[in-house]
Amino acid sequence: TGQIANELDITTTRPSSKSVAGSGLKIRPTALTS
Repeated sequence: TGQIANELDITTTRPSSKSVAGSGLKIRPTALTS
């Protein structure tokens, strides 16, 4: 799921967050923003 979240996050947020998205940490806040 980390990979999918990574791509989803990079699209919603910035490529810089991709690193954090890999951990699945950004997917949470991203969903909240969505």
